[in-house]
Amino acid sequence: MIENITKEWKTETGLVARVIQHPLLYHFCGYVGLDKGSGFYELDYAKIENRIYVHGGVTFTGTFKDSALWWIGYDCAHSCDFSKYNPSGVKRDLNFCVDECEYLAKQIFQTPIDYYFLAKRIGRLPEDLHNKMIAWAIENPNDEIIKEYFENYGMPLL
Repeated sequence: MIENITKEWKTETGLVARVIQHPLLYHFCGYVGLDKGSGFYELDYAKIENRIYVHGGVTFTGTFKDSALWWIGYDCAHSCDFSKYNPSGVKRDLNFCVDECEYLAKQIFQTPIDYYFLAKRIGRLPEDLHNKMIAWAIENPNDEIIKEYFENYGMPLL
């Protein structure tokens, strides 16, 4: 599907995003690319689908032949969406998909989830990232991801 890249850009968070139009069904799919430093790198979408909110949910994690990045994506081919087989569905245009990719990138970039999954891969986080987890814990003391992080990789929160 690489030849069908409709748009590729750097999101406001600095992550790369792309929108692809499916060659057979004509709907758009959006993706955000991550490097090996991300906690989401090589993580199956089943582990994050209930933690990241994007149109129709996360439906893809993986690589593309033209990139070393790990991509997290969604599609616009759900029962309410326009496609070749549902011409009366809501057409999700390029602007919609760009906005969804920006939203997806912000969730990846601005939540402790990324750091939590990184800690699961490497153990205790470097001090600067650990300090961000402390700051998030102060702001969100009931967040389950934060609690789990401190129980497993840092001192438990009191």
